[in-house]
Amino acid sequence: MPALPDLVRRKSKSNPNFYEVSVPKGFVLCAEGDDAQNLYVVISGNLEIFDDVTKQQIAVISKGSAFGEQAVLFGGKRSASVRAVEDSVCLEISGAGFRSSLMNQSSLLQAMLNCLLLQLIVTNQVRQIEVNNAQPDRLIDLDVNTITNGKSRLELLALLKSSEHTFSAVQSLFLRVMVSDELESIAVSSPQDILREFQKGNGLVITSGFVTVSNLKNVTIQVGPGGVIGVAEVLSQTALTHSFVIAQTVIALVIPVSKVSRSIKTLNKGLKGVFRAVVMRTLRIEEVPEVFQD
Repeated sequence: MPALPDLVRRKSKSNPNFYEVSVPKGFVLCAEGDDAQNLYVVISGNLEIFDDVTKQQIAVISKGSAFGEQAVLFGGKRSASVRAVEDSVCLEISGAGFRSSLMNQSSLLQAMLNCLLLQLIVTNQVRQIEVNNAQPDRLIDLDVNTITNGKSRLELLALLKSSEHTFSAVQSLFLRVMVSDELESIAVSSPQDILREFQKGNGLVITSGFVTVSNLKNVTIQVGPGGVIGVAEVLSQTALTHSFVIAQTVIALVIPVSKVSRSIKTLNKGLKGVFRAVVMRTLRIEEVPEVFQD
């Protein structure tokens, strides 16, 4: 079997701080277990994400989609491998460059991305429940008092910016939302309260109490503090198809998705690609939402 051509990297003309990487068909761009140093946005072609052990295909990603964002944001190893299905070109963004670019955005935009990543985490857990026909449990139920340990908002903000904290990925995402000083808290006592906020163009992040959520496949879960409702749906202008039961009043932060979405169009390809990829994977949709279309 002939050897595969090597990767070709060149400075991107439209994003001079990033590289465009030409990936020949069959080339494994990222291997499961590798250190996560870069994330990628597909410019042309198609690549597949696959399990390195079972060789099972997980997803096919095409133009405009991003991959590797979670590993880059939180550090650690690649959780799957990526191989070019055909000759492809990707925008390569260093983890440091991406984090710097994200930090230059408004605190509301940063909070919205953190919410989307939390929502994706729960979606992935629900998928595993569906595949394994497992008994669902309370998927996110963070003990806020234990995590914050009496620290003020400014102390938590400083700790999150340092490399000294020991928060898990989920805890870190949740705290990055909580420390935002631009979000309002509301009491949610019925499913109508959730729908009312959704109709206003808002999503919710639970900070106290829990909500029972059922999807169209009759999978029922409970989400507590750290659980996100409606953010991806509002951003993509998709109907809220879940049903909700609230046994006791829940306290939640309001995420003004419609308001913040106006700035999506102005983002660079890297950031826009990450938002797009997370939303589409969360909602399991193939059609690109209007907010991400050029």
